[in-house]
Amino acid sequence: MSQGAPFWAPVFWFVSLLLLAACCQGSDSQERTPVILVPGNGGSQLWAHLNGAESPWYCRRRSPEGRPQQLWLEMSSLLYPAVNCMAYNLVLKTQPESFLTAASTHDNVGVQTFVPGFGIVDTVLWLSNWQTKYTAYYSSIVAHLEEKLNYTKNIDIKAAPYDFRKAPDELGDYFQSLKTLIEDSFHRASGRKVVLVAHSLGGKLMLHFLHSQPQHWKDQYIGHFVAIGGAFGGVTVSLLAMLSGYNLGIATINPLQFRTVQRSWPSTHYLLPDAILFGSDRPLVKSKRAPPSPPDAVYTTANLSALFAKASFAKGYAEGPARYGELTDVGKPPGVTTTCVFGDGLPTLASIVWPKVGDKVADADEHEDGDGTVAASTARLCRDWSAKQAAPVRVARLAKAQHLAILSDVRLLELVAGVVRNGGKTETDN
Repeated sequence: MSQGAPFWAPVFWFVSLLLLAACCQGSDSQERTPVILVPGNGGSQLWAHLNGAESPWYCRRRSPEGRPQQLWLEMSSLLYPAVNCMAYNLVLKTQPESFLTAASTHDNVGVQTFVPGFGIVDTVLWLSNWQTKYTAYYSSIVAHLEEKLNYTKNIDIKAAPYDFRKAPDELGDYFQSLKTLIEDSFHRASGRKVVLVAHSLGGKLMLHFLHSQPQHWKDQYIGHFVAIGGAFGGVTVSLLAMLSGYNLGIATINPLQFRTVQRSWPSTHYLLPDAILFGSDRPLVKSKRAPPSPPDAVYTTANLSALFAKASFAKGYAEGPARYGELTDVGKPPGVTTTCVFGDGLPTLASIVWPKVGDKVADADEHEDGDGTVAASTARLCRDWSAKQAAPVRVARLAKAQHLAILSDVRLLELVAGVVRNGGKTETDN
């Protein structure tokens, strides 16, 4: 035998190279810029344990064999009369004397709801258990990052779902869990700052969360805040939900029937138009006796409480605009590098006509430019932030991008990928 390298040397080096490649690949996946997805209104799954629910006789009142059932969004629940069961299970209750004076809402009798999958992306990919293009939520963004940047679900991309029925004052535990998730993601990525991607209501909640964190914490852990269709200044459609219900565009839902549910959600109050964006003299609701009579009253952000009092709301609801309007100062900047993305070029509800007499559905009165839900003028709030903080703020407007469909818009996918590819840094300071 020759005196050269031992016979096992080639095998040794081959195995060593394989181990080195595996090591480096694993390390690289851990060092990608971490992304955390925050859903908007209706973007989180809601499940429940049913134990003696007092819902209509044809509804399931107990969970079979103790297994929880999906409340939101179970597509079959949208059909009549199952929609009545969904309404019972989703409504929030409170003591009338404490409503809007304390974080005190709770589930209906016999219903115990929970939000599954905190930190897990799978629960925010689709709006329902039926996976179609009409129920796609964050699925396109996740698939794009996986394909273009080799991201891995639940490793580099995580999610922070929450009970979208609640307002910030009832989400203290959620915000603490989110903070822990951000810090853990930062450390697992070897000190790479986190990119927060939030949609709709989620954008306003993240603004509230960032306001509650010290600047040194934000400087250390947050690389970029991407707000998609952020409802920072509220939306007029929330007034529609309060007055006559909003069926979310689903024909099988009777708006008036769903009104009780939406009135009970603090998040509906939290999304009422904010005077910082809408002003105090812009007509939002016009109350009419009967056409063609002129309106007998015009309501703005300055007198919404009077409107709700006349609408015979339950005790405590009239205080909603004042209470929830003070929770988040939308004029205060987030204190981190921010990109606000808005759709425009689509008719968006600007004001409504409400028939004062009788229990009737309010009608659209005027429309403005926006994404069909959030007014394009909301971008002004983001622009104002740029003069109030050192970190850059950028505004991107996507023509004809609808409020939900924007999440699958290739222009948005490339924008998010660009932010992530740059490690959260922005290419422009304006």
